[in-house]
Amino acid sequence: MMKAFCKTVPAQKGKLRMAKVYITQVPHKHDRETDTFVPAVNISPATEHGELVIMMPPRTSFYATVDLVKMLSEKLKDYSYENGDSIVSMGDPSVIAVAFALLGRIHGRFVVLKWDKNVGRYLPAHVSVLEFQTASEKLTNKMIAEGQKRKKK
Repeated sequence: MMKAFCKTVPAQKGKLRMAKVYITQVPHKHDRETDTFVPAVNISPATEHGELVIMMPPRTSFYATVDLVKMLSEKLKDYSYENGDSIVSMGDPSVIAVAFALLGRIHGRFVVLKWDKNVGRYLPAHVSVLEFQTASEKLTNKMIAEGQKRKKK
């Protein structure tokens, strides 16, 4: 399998960090033979783009969006467009919407991996909302990003 999009980038103090693929939620289905829930899709092809990070457990729905925003903010705190990180949208639409909103608000741009059934692999789509932000939003987002970098140190 080709590793063209998977980057290993310098991290803090000489350590290497592989690009991450954030997966919002992996849908599961009931397997009658084993009477258990098993993944409904094979997400292993996404490893071509980096280390997989499952953001939310399967079969979880959220009606309390405050809790959802807190949980996803924590999961996405290390997302880095510059390091080649990306996201695959699966599962509960509210989880997907909040994840995309957070990435757009905090980073202004992100990479969505879309499954292309013709080639049998995930292809990157770059999303940028920077040109739609006001000067005030850009400054706020910059301050948030700088604050997150300081917390990591």
